[in-house]
Amino acid sequence: LIEALPPAGERSADERSELLLRLEALDRSELRPEEAERALRLIAQSAAEREDYTQAHQTLDTLAREHLADVLELRAKLLYREGRYAELIELVEAPLRDLVEGRAGARTELIPLLPLYGEALEAEGEVRRAGPVFEASVKLDPEATIGRLGYARSFSRAGKMWAALKGL
Repeated sequence: LIEALPPAGERSADERSELLLRLEALDRSELRPEEAERALRLIAQSAAEREDYTQAHQTLDTLAREHLADVLELRAKLLYREGRYAELIELVEAPLRDLVEGRAGARTELIPLLPLYGEALEAEGEVRRAGPVFEASVKLDPEATIGRLGYARSFSRAGKMWAALKGL
């Protein structure tokens, strides 16, 4: 069942929903640990897509507890979808600090969270702090659209329109 669940674009929404419902009903104790972890990740993502944020958070708690999985990225994306920006900032600020400051040993797997962090800072009115976050995002992942737009916005707010246009 887990292998039958490809990315969203490869199955119709109805087929994917039916597979996810069957996945949620499974007895995870019958699965291998890596299958159970993947099942929980899929259930959490599905709940977030359905805007069932309570179930998504509960599933992430279970995933972290039962599999000692790092749920930081999933939790940050969930908080972003919910518009809970202050909590997102609190969650990712310390882990992303090394990336923003360009320190050696930074957790490069967290680069995709930089644009979300920048957006959250802007949403909370911390525009000056968002600029360096977007700058790090563009330097570390030049293809990140949200990072590029945020970087251009930070130049625009500073009155540097030519730099803003070049950033795009």
